[in-house]
Parts: sequence; C-alpha cells; structure tokens
Amino acid sequence: MDRVRLCGQCREAVSSPLSPAAIARNVARWLPGGQAEGFRAWQQVLDGAMVGTALCGYCYLKEVHQWLQEQDPVLAEAFLRLFSFGFSRAGLRGAMEVSPVLEMEEPAKEYGICDDCGEYADSLEYIGGEWLCAACGKFA
Repeated sequence: MDRVRLCGQCREAVSSPLSPAAIARNVARWLPGGQAEGFRAWQQVLDGAMVGTALCGYCYLKEVHQWLQEQDPVLAEAFLRLFSFGFSRAGLRGAMEVSPVLEMEEPAKEYGICDDCGEYADSLEYIGGEWLCAACGKFA
C-alpha cells in the first residue's frame, strides 16, 4: 500500500497537480530581475527548512504570497491574479492581507479577448457579466 504524503502546513494529502518546484520556476520567470534574485534566495531558505517535509501547491503559493507581500505589496496583488490556483481550497481568503479579486470587483474597462466574438480588443467593457468589445457591446 502506498503511503499518502501530507502537507507539512495544512496536513492535507498532497494530491494536487501543482508542484511547488514548477510554481517556483514560473514565479521566478515572472518576477522583475531584482525581485527574482531575492526570490531564489528565499526559495533556498524555504527548501532547507522543508527538507523531508512535503508542501502542497496551495500552501506553497501562500508562502510565496506572504514573502511578496513583505517585498512589494503591489506585486503581491498582481501575483494573486496570476497564480491563485484555488487559494480558497487552502483557506487563504482570511489569512491574506490582500483579498482575491472577485468578479463583482472587476474594473469597468479592460483589454483582452471579447467574450462574445472571441477577438482581442484594446478596450473591453464589463456588461451583463461579460467582457465585450466596442463592436459587440455597442458602447462608446
């Protein structure tokens, strides 16, 4: 019978496909140069502290967020938008100083892919629960 690995922080079974090592590689690529070096140094300290202990992806993301919050709160908020793979599963909503972005809190204008036509637009407007371009949303 295989032994189930438990996360050293939340004590849940480590069954997520989110690998802390893979997340760390992507976070290091995403961070600006100076921050990336600090992150790599922090990662080495964390690796040393966690020797022989499993860490689930969700708890690892929480650790990264807490480190970023101390370094650069604006960058920490951007991190939540990009790397928040189910933060609520780890019970992070109450533990984070920065709340996750909710649909009702989305800005009135944005850029990206129109939900109706599927085309990229430099200006989208949130109308009726969808991000629409000027052609589909008929806004000025």
